[in-house]
Amino acid sequence: MSKLKTGTTIGGSTAWHAGNHGTGSGLDADTLDGQEGTYYLNDGDFTSNGFMKRTAAGVYTVDTNTYLTAETSHADVLVDGDFASAGFMKTDGSGNYSVDSNSYLTAETSHADVLVDGDFTSNGFMKRTAAGVYTVDTNTYLTNVVSDTSPQLGGNLDGNSKSISGVTDLTISGDISLSNGAITGVDYFTFNDPGPNEGISWGGGNFSIYESPDDLTTNSAGNLQFVVKSVSPPLRAMTITTSGNVNTSGDVELITNGKAVKVNNTPGTWSMYTDTAGDLIFDFA
Repeated sequence: MSKLKTGTTIGGSTAWHAGNHGTGSGLDADTLDGQEGTYYLNDGDFTSNGFMKRTAAGVYTVDTNTYLTAETSHADVLVDGDFASAGFMKTDGSGNYSVDSNSYLTAETSHADVLVDGDFTSNGFMKRTAAGVYTVDTNTYLTNVVSDTSPQLGGNLDGNSKSISGVTDLTISGDISLSNGAITGVDYFTFNDPGPNEGISWGGGNFSIYESPDDLTTNSAGNLQFVVKSVSPPLRAMTITTSGNVNTSGDVELITNGKAVKVNNTPGTWSMYTDTAGDLIFDFA
């Protein structure tokens, strides 16, 4: 019997024999698709039925969960048999679903309750004139308050306890109510015209001051009248004429409080006064 020496090759390749073949030898006859048997999982690697689940590189376990196998086998899955009519699937937010059979807009002309561009024949604002009735408002509206040179109020102006400043001229055709407030910082008042209905009057008071003729009825220039308005007809209590004379309809009472009162006829020839003793003195030059 002849023996081959260890490491003998045939044509440069390893000579295989009973002593060097088998697992790990690298002999292609011992591999499957070029992989050794340890590369593959054996049935004995699993101890229960289920799905093979890869958990890491080269690591596999058995997943025993039950997964969907038919369209009617899982309670949490909606299938066609759950719906008895055609429509949209609608949820109430709690896992309950129903069929919504309403017809929704599918094109811009498919729904009578929807306004589309073809409903309008000109540019402008969409204006509602009645329930379900809309037209185009072609008016030009204010876009900048400053650009309105003649603004008008539709109601009362509430100043909200704020001031109005920067006014050069203010024209008012009606009354001004200051709610018992004061007018300050005024240089002078100019009344539009003379007459009994002009001038200064106190609400709830007795007197008025205005310019008019002495008849107190004519709206024309005249003397300065101090009038008791609380009687009828009004009483001309005192008048200052354009000549500087002072006329009164009653007595003139001088309360001196210890002071001298002197009346001079200047330039003239006499004077009248009270002395410190309270005597009335007439002094003729």
